[in-house]
Amino acid sequence: MTENATDCTRRESNRRKTAESIVRAAIELVTQAGSIDAVAIDDIASQAQVSRRTFFNHYASKNAALLEPIFTYRSLYLAKMLSAPQNLSLWQAVEYAITATITETPDLTLVAQSDFILRQLVHASSSSPDIPYLEAQRAHQHVLNEHLAERIGSGDPLAIRLIAGVGEHMLRLCLHDISASTREPEKVAKENLSHVMTILQSQPFGSK
Repeated sequence: MTENATDCTRRESNRRKTAESIVRAAIELVTQAGSIDAVAIDDIASQAQVSRRTFFNHYASKNAALLEPIFTYRSLYLAKMLSAPQNLSLWQAVEYAITATITETPDLTLVAQSDFILRQLVHASSSSPDIPYLEAQRAHQHVLNEHLAERIGSGDPLAIRLIAGVGEHMLRLCLHDISASTREPEKVAKENLSHVMTILQSQPFGSK
């Protein structure tokens, strides 16, 4: 019997919910332990109330589950940069893309925790140093670099790398303070973005 559209939609919804429960369980356990090595895949599966087999049906490794939120966040930023109105200046386009990313990310706290795990714990882990989504991230970076070259009208690789790097750092700075704050995560992120933009626009860097 052919599966109808309703069944397909329900199945996809259940798949997403299971994947999300695995991610949340993994991040919660690793954040509590302060270590990736201290948490086993069986621990994550138990916390998420799924089998070990179900875990591997969704994620190839602990790191894949732990880092999915920050990868999705970055991917959304790329999409927003590519769709930024052409009449905006370069930094206006970056601000537009980051604001849209913040607004459309459903759980900024989870992303902030995922980013912390990437920065502080993945490289300290004794497990495989391979970082999931790295190839996809490189592909995204290539697309962004081409877009920036068109927007600034220059193929200068150093200029493109500098602009891309600043945008990426701004994106992540918006996550700063979220986990430690009791305020609405979106408000914290947007205040951080506003602060960063003020610094970029007002500070005479390099002057005496």
